[in-house]
Amino acid sequence: MAPVVPTIHVSELATEINALPHGKTRSPPIDLASLPLKELVQYRCDIVAGEKGTGPIVKCVPVVRLYRQCDDGRLIETTSWESWKKKQRTAEVSATEAS
Repeated sequence: MAPVVPTIHVSELATEINALPHGKTRSPPIDLASLPLKELVQYRCDIVAGEKGTGPIVKCVPVVRLYRQCDDGRLIETTSWESWKKKQRTAEVSATEAS
């Protein structure tokens, strides 16, 4: 069984990746936005009962996951973080235009 992985709120991701397990901060700090963006497409498949006289149908939908790759090759999943940052930038632009 895989070990339990802690859940990190999207707003705390940048802070959490720069904290080492013993409590010190990473030096130099990792800037998520500057790392290369990678994309992985996985598929979630469900078995749906077919019409009368036919067998079950497998329906699959793509699930896109986004990652940022560190210089050491480590990947950090940023799927939720990417959309959160986009919403923040949009809100900042709207606030600037309103003033």
